[in-house]
Amino acid sequence: MGFMTEHGIFLAVFGLLLTMACIGTAQSGTGMAVRHLSFDSHNAALAVEIADTPQEIDTGLMGRTHLDENSGMLFDLGSVQTAHFYMYRTLIPLDAVFLDGDMKVVDIQTMTPCKSENAKDCPWYNSRAPVRFVLEVNAGWAEKEGIAAGDTARLND
Repeated sequence: MGFMTEHGIFLAVFGLLLTMACIGTAQSGTGMAVRHLSFDSHNAALAVEIADTPQEIDTGLMGRTHLDENSGMLFDLGSVQTAHFYMYRTLIPLDAVFLDGDMKVVDIQTMTPCKSENAKDCPWYNSRAPVRFVLEVNAGWAEKEGIAAGDTARLND
């Protein structure tokens, strides 16, 4: 009985620690953090994976064959800069919503998959102004939701 009590306490403490580790930010199947993003002046909301490490930013949505309708990937570049994106090995058409440091939309560009096996042959999509974040969503999503330059996005818990 003493062993069962100690074992029960161990399991309870382990369960509590595991629960605490999972509270806050959910994880995607890729292990990336998932947050909810909305736009202040619209009823548009997304579940977004957060790409904020050099490897996550470099990989992005490469190789994926599907992106759920109300989901996307938010790239946090770490500082305000001119963003340079391309669609090498990216299989689905995407909108790139370029956001400044205050998460205000400064530009939206539709990006098409690059079929070349050579990355140097793929066109670049550059932000027209310095940005801190780039939101990638299915092509046409921004227009469908009425998102435009000047709108502000917000990350929600």
